[in-house]
Amino acid sequence: SCADLVQVALSLAHARLDEQEVLLAIYQESMRRLPNVEGNDLLLKGDPDRQIFFFWEITILLWAQARLHLTDAQNPMFESFAEKATMAIRTAAVEAGSLQDLGLGHQEKANLAWSLVVLKHYKSEAATDLISRIFVECSSECNVEGCMLLEHAHQMWQALFLLEHENPQAVIETPK
Repeated sequence: SCADLVQVALSLAHARLDEQEVLLAIYQESMRRLPNVEGNDLLLKGDPDRQIFFFWEITILLWAQARLHLTDAQNPMFESFAEKATMAIRTAAVEAGSLQDLGLGHQEKANLAWSLVVLKHYKSEAATDLISRIFVECSSECNVEGCMLLEHAHQMWQALFLLEHENPQAVIETPK
């Protein structure tokens, strides 16, 4: 199930266990369970039979991938997963109106920004737009809510610091 794939990847990442065979199998199966990026109701609701990931689950898989630094160097499929996942989240956010409307809160947004930077997956048009959306939404939410948890703010700062040099276009709309 989707929940099992996410839980195993998350457990391996927390324990920093680089079990390449298991991780490869998880991410290969996860590729098939990413939502269709062409407008359909599953984008917002997920699949009740758990054959398609919720968007917050995708952010966990990307975080686990970044924490274990699973990149093209280990297997090209890891880069393919990051690309397809980024495109799915970005397309759904455009259709839904916001990342918040996809069920992504501060933690998921911070994890997503940090993960894309750690994986050096921030130069494509889709990644640039997604990262920009993350920073603009988080800034706006902080103006309304007053703050975010220190852990999430730290991840956002790390991503912002690197992106200002590596891909300034992704953070150009971020308020100073």
